[in-house]
This record gives sequence, C-alpha cells and structure tokens, in this order.
Amino acid sequence: MKNSQIISWRSGILMFLALSVVLSSCGRSKKLEPVTASGKSEKKEEMLRWYYGTNVSQEMAETVAHDYYEQTGVCVEWINAETVSTRAAFASGEAPDIYTVSLYELQDWEPRLLDLSGQPWEEDVFDISLENATINGKLCGMPVTYEACGIIYNKDLFKQAGIERLPKTVGELETVCQQLQSKGIQPFGECYQLPGFAGHTLAVLFAHEEDPAAFTAMLSEGKKTIADMEFYQQWLRMFELMLDYGFGEKSIYYSVDDQVADFAEGKMAMIKQGTWLERLIKTANPEIDMGIMPIPCTDSESSCRLMVTTTNFLGVNKDSSRIRESLDFLEWLQCHAEEYLVQIEGLPVCYYSVDKNNSSTLYSEVSEYISRGEVYEYFGSEGWPSGYDTDVRQVFSDYVTGVIRKEEISAKLTDAFLIRSAE
Repeated sequence: MKNSQIISWRSGILMFLALSVVLSSCGRSKKLEPVTASGKSEKKEEMLRWYYGTNVSQEMAETVAHDYYEQTGVCVEWINAETVSTRAAFASGEAPDIYTVSLYELQDWEPRLLDLSGQPWEEDVFDISLENATINGKLCGMPVTYEACGIIYNKDLFKQAGIERLPKTVGELETVCQQLQSKGIQPFGECYQLPGFAGHTLAVLFAHEEDPAAFTAMLSEGKKTIADMEFYQQWLRMFELMLDYGFGEKSIYYSVDDQVADFAEGKMAMIKQGTWLERLIKTANPEIDMGIMPIPCTDSESSCRLMVTTTNFLGVNKDSSRIRESLDFLEWLQCHAEEYLVQIEGLPVCYYSVDKNNSSTLYSEVSEYISRGEVYEYFGSEGWPSGYDTDVRQVFSDYVTGVIRKEEISAKLTDAFLIRSAE
C-alpha cells in the first residue's frame, strides 16, 4: 500500500487544493432553476454525489455550485469524506460518483476508477501531471492542482547577505550558508517533529535516482541499500548542512507551526518545504518576499531540479450510474478553471491554457521551472511502504542525539525499509 507520509500533517491543505473546494449544495437557493431564453423552467433531476476531503472555500463552493446548476440543471450533492469516509460510502452502497483521490492512494483505488483517457481536457493538462495520474496506461483521474518540493527562501535576507546566485550544488549551498551566517542570519530551520517532513528530506535522494521506482523495488527486495544510491554521500552532506546551519538536535522537536511563524518573521533564511506552506506563511506575513528553488544535494548543477508532482486527482466511480454527467462536470470545471480556481481561490492548476500570471508567487516560479524542463516528476517517496516515514524520523533522531553514528544511518534506513515492505 502506498505511503501517505507526505499528506500526514498537510492533508487538509492538500485536499483543499485538490478541488474538493468546488462542492456545495445545489446553489445559493433551493428555488433556483435554470431557464431558457423564454423563461420556461428546464429543471432536471440529475444529481451527482461528490466526496471531498476537508473544509472548503464557501465563496467558491457556492459560486461554482450555483453557476453549474444554473447552466446545466445538474445538482451536486457534497459530502465531507472526513465525516463519512469514501471507503465507508462504498461499503454502505452509497458510493460517490466523483471523489478526490490522493497520489498515494491512486494504486489502491485504481480498480474502482473509470479510465479517463481521451477526455477533451487531457491535451490541456501538464504532461507531468498526466504521468502522475496514469497506471499501466490507464488515466485514473483528472489532475487539477500541483505541488513543488524544494527550498523556500527569504529573498530579502539573501540580498542582505549579498547572495546574487542561487546555489545549485552542495558546495554552493554551504557557501550560501556561510554568507548568511556571517551577516548574523540563521541559514536553515528544519522541522522534523512530524515524520512526514523527515521523510521529505530522505525522499530528495530517491527523486534523484535515474529510475526511482526500479530502485525502490530493489530496495524492498533486499537487492540494494540506501548507501547504494548514486548521490548518497552528497545527500548526507546536505543533510548535515541543514542541521549544522539550523537547529541541530532541536530540529527533531521543532514543529511546522513554529517553523511557519519563525520563517514569516525572518528568523531564518531557508526552509526545506514546499508550495503547500505558501498560504500559511503569507497569512502570517503578507509582505514577505520569498521564492522557491531546487534542493542542491549533488555536486552536479544539471541534477539540481525542482521536484514537482500532482498529488490529488478527481476520479470517477466506474460503476456510477451517472458517468456521462460526471464526465460533463469534470469537463466544465476544467474549462472554467481560471475563472473559479485561479481568480477566486488562487489555486495552482496544472493546465497550459491558464494564465500563470494569476498564480501565487511560488507557483509562478514553479511554472517557470516546468517550462524550462528543470523538474523531477515525483517527490521520491511514491513507492515507500506505509509507516516508513516514522522510521526515517527515528533514524534522524538517533543520529542527531548521538545514539547512532553517521556510518550507521544507511543500514538503519535500509533495515527499516525491508521490515516495512514485508508487513
């Protein structure tokens, strides 16, 4: 089963960004009915059932539901999957027509999902997003938003330290840390209190493998070790830089809430995080000038690329009695993505036709990396066994507290992977 480590703490943010935001009741008024030019009611009886992940934007939900009902007469019933889970709905015979599926659950849900290959919106979706949604040639869901994992940095603090060029190698990253420190600026502030963020750090190494899926398979079979990864020693140096120029042992107990608050206040120049934190940081400090860059974990500039993936999709229940209506709704939503998703919500949609100038700061930069082809099309942890991120955090904790030596890190991480894979 796919690991959900990346969505542990930020599941609410991820699912919010995953277009669960479009559902509400059948509009602003139960009396609302679509009419023809002559004014005659043409109300229809169709109703779509959509399970979404968490709290939604009321403004956008009402606007979308109202407009869709007005134009088509199709009502969308929304149900919070945190109150009644999608799996429970299937088990009870009340399965949704459309539901949000995360990247890490896509393999499990694949047998229940309709193949969306050949839909009108397909040619407008980012290639990398289509690849993320495809299993054995089957397009399992409509990609909607995307995320990037990298280093978020404070541009003002970089200017204060005289840094004019972003680092692309581990050596250059160390130089940047030294420049910042010489100006009294703390370079890093990593948070490993929650396992998911420790997992992010190790996942960088997996993403840099030529074939992450193949290596992950061999690792689970005991044919490879973590130390066999091409850039392991260079990654280890990067990991130590983040500790040495950050909080060190305190990183294990440092929370993401504190990290967001401290970074927003300018207490550190860099955090290894992702675009999912932008709203929280901007809420804490609307004036902050920040950017996102790839994580330098090798000595090769060409390998320094941003990790970008689509982590949530809209899937259609292949056994739904309203497949045509479901497909029509997805097509309508994609066609109106800029109007509702971008302009109202500021969401980062993965469609070529959408004006990226309307996107948020970090997502505008991410789109530039995508256009230049300077991205890895995964986060690196997609094939991890469930619970492995917890083991990663434990190994990190044992290392920074002196329980194990640096030379033992690989063996500990490898052993934990084998144990989890066998469960």
